[in-house]
Amino acid sequence: MKIQFRVVKAAGGYAGTITLPIGAAGAVTASALAPTKQAALQTAAGLASKLLESPLLAAIMPPGTGAAVKATQLIASKGPAALKLITGPGADRVVSTLKKLKFW
Repeated sequence: MKIQFRVVKAAGGYAGTITLPIGAAGAVTASALAPTKQAALQTAAGLASKLLESPLLAAIMPPGTGAAVKATQLIASKGPAALKLITGPGADRVVSTLKKLKFW
């Protein structure tokens, strides 16, 4: 299972959800409701970050989970300006995907 990020229309705004896999044991999900897509994802990422502060959960999460959650927080907090901060291998593909999602 991979880390999953979702933002969907909900009553009164948007629901942001981040699902973090825990090996064969299942997953932990952080969800939040907010008036905008950006706020919903930012709040869900903040909750996921708090979950990762638990030494027990951090120990059983796949490598890179913390980095992915931090990157999500950065993208959600910076809005469209975050697209300029994405660099390195695969950056063009990531930016293209985010633009197709019409996140903002």
